[in-house]
Amino acid sequence: MKKILLLIVTLCVNVTNLRPAVHVGASVLSNSENRICQDECLTQKVKFKIPNVKGKPGRKRIVVAGAFDGHADFGEQVAKYIKDNIAAAIIVRLQSKQRIKKAIRGAVQAIEEQVLQNFDTGGTTMTLLVIYEGKAYVANSGDSRTIAFGDRKKFVTQDHTANLDSERARIYDNGGAVVKYWHVKLQSLSNQTAYFVQKYDCNKQQVETYEWNSGLPEDVDSTLIKNFNSTPYDALDDEEFIAEMREKYGPKSDVYADWYVLSNDNMLNFTRSIGDKPKKINEEGDVSKAIVATPDIYELSLKEYHTFILVTDGVTDRIGNDDAIKFVQKKPQKTCVDLAKCLCDSARFYKSSDDIGAVVVRVTQDSN
Repeated sequence: MKKILLLIVTLCVNVTNLRPAVHVGASVLSNSENRICQDECLTQKVKFKIPNVKGKPGRKRIVVAGAFDGHADFGEQVAKYIKDNIAAAIIVRLQSKQRIKKAIRGAVQAIEEQVLQNFDTGGTTMTLLVIYEGKAYVANSGDSRTIAFGDRKKFVTQDHTANLDSERARIYDNGGAVVKYWHVKLQSLSNQTAYFVQKYDCNKQQVETYEWNSGLPEDVDSTLIKNFNSTPYDALDDEEFIAEMREKYGPKSDVYADWYVLSNDNMLNFTRSIGDKPKKINEEGDVSKAIVATPDIYELSLKEYHTFILVTDGVTDRIGNDDAIKFVQKKPQKTCVDLAKCLCDSARFYKSSDDIGAVVVRVTQDSN
């Protein structure tokens, strides 16, 4: 049996002088020995100086961790670029006396502008954890995810995908279009699926429907959509559509839908990312507002949340939020590096075919 080479990168930081202390570990796995792993993970601890109210330099410490899921050609370079530059971009804004949330948002926007200027293709999703002045700040853009928990509380970031009602509303408000992609698993043929695509314009009006019966393509995009045959299902609502499909393909056929955003002739499930120039800027230089880099930023108390799990969708596609929490809770003796590596190994064991990235951060009350 051919042995698959897994690329493993592990990092560990123990910031013992911080009160509380922060312990961090990260691991990434490539899905193949024949290609570069496009996921990147960041664990960085930085001491820096910032002017205090009297104009004298005050000492500050910051911990920055992140998981970045690169995609498309040169996606791994975009993921590495943000990994290498995001902490410094935040710190320089803190040194100019910006508040932390504004500093994070400004740093992400600055990185986005640099990536769009320097990379003609490639992009990455991002989930970021910043621990600063006794608080935790989580920022995410796309479908990489942060799961935080304490003794009594749990917090999970929202994946920015077209399946999210608020993201579709934002896309509509900015003049964008979305596509509803129906999967109909045929009762009579277990390995065959019929696909139907319904396109909605910025007025939420269904304008086109297409059918395709050959299986899901590797890259779903508008060039494929244009080759579909027109079907008569435009006027059906969801329940009517499901009933029609089961009548056509069998009453036990599994019928479900995913939403995609249509941006510059690209059909995508995620709705926020860093980079992805072809999906954001067309040949005429017009900028689409359907796909954006703008992160959601959350402030969490370190008294209520002491463990943070940052993962790319190679993990979350196979391991649920509660399962990830239980996995970490049941192994208190393991280091953060070991936990991150075990999460990646578990996702691979459960047949994840994607690149995998995981970061585990524990906050303790160590005083030495």
